[in-house]
Amino acid sequence: MTHELSLDDILFAPIVAYALVALAIMVPVRWAMWRVGVQRWVWHPALFEFCVYLIILSLLVIHV
Repeated sequence: MTHELSLDDILFAPIVAYALVALAIMVPVRWAMWRVGVQRWVWHPALFEFCVYLIILSLLVIHV
C-alpha cells in the first residue's frame, strides 16, 4: 500500500490506514495484557501501552 487513500475526494496518507489497523490489533492485545496481569509489573501502564502500539505499527509498516 504505497498510494494515498481517497475518501470523498480527501486524500489520506498510507500511515493512516496502518494506524487504524494497528489500533484494531492493539485492542485485543491490550485486553489480554490486562487479563494476564502484565500491567501490575509495568511502571507506567499508559506509556507501556503506547510503546506496544508503536511496535505493532512499526511492524505493520515494515512488513506490509
